[in-house]
Amino acid sequence: MYSRQDLSQIVRDTLLLVRLKLHQQKIEIRFQPDPRPIFVEVNKGQFQQVLLNLILNATQAMPSGGTICVESSSFETNAEIIVTDDGKGIPEDLQNKIFESFLTDRPDGTGLGLSISKRILRSHRGDIELLHSKPGETCFRFWIPQSK
Repeated sequence: MYSRQDLSQIVRDTLLLVRLKLHQQKIEIRFQPDPRPIFVEVNKGQFQQVLLNLILNATQAMPSGGTICVESSSFETNAEIIVTDDGKGIPEDLQNKIFESFLTDRPDGTGLGLSISKRILRSHRGDIELLHSKPGETCFRFWIPQSK
């Protein structure tokens, strides 16, 4: 069910869900919300799943700890979230294929997280992209329309 939600509150609620795991793995999370409220019409659970997928992928790329930055902003008529980590990066030969189902470079991975995230965002009239990835920095951006 879709409902009007404050984007920053969704992010805060999601970060609370993973706070202990991040602490145990010595991962610092930084959230930089847009100073203005941004409202979106979403299925909150599905939207949280997208953010959780990106955060959990980042934690797996930083087994010795690190930092994840989450930024929310308003861009034209869209609400955007940027997730950046300082992990090992995504191999260059996989970067153009990461949203395909069952593609993974981890022995314990299913390769479904990013493809499901893309499908969820498209059902919300949004999308996701990998902005860049190299050892020490991976950055994803996703967006959906703002609610009036």
